[in-house]
Amino acid sequence: RISPIASESSNIVKYFVSNIMTKNAQVFMNLLAGDGYKSGSICEIQMRDFMASASYSGTNEIQKNIISSGF
Repeated sequence: RISPIASESSNIVKYFVSNIMTKNAQVFMNLLAGDGYKSGSICEIQMRDFMASASYSGTNEIQKNIISSGF
């Protein structure tokens, strides 16, 4: 059985990592301008993967609700 502290910590990490990954991908796309939005570019693939991983691990709003219920 997972302790409540470990569960809360994992939710905080999921929220933080998904936010940082998405923000970094957006900055990367902006730096590359039009090239970042081309289908199949490294930047476009990363952005798509990061958005999907945020969905699979639970949306940030759900993560925030879980985190705030522990305080």
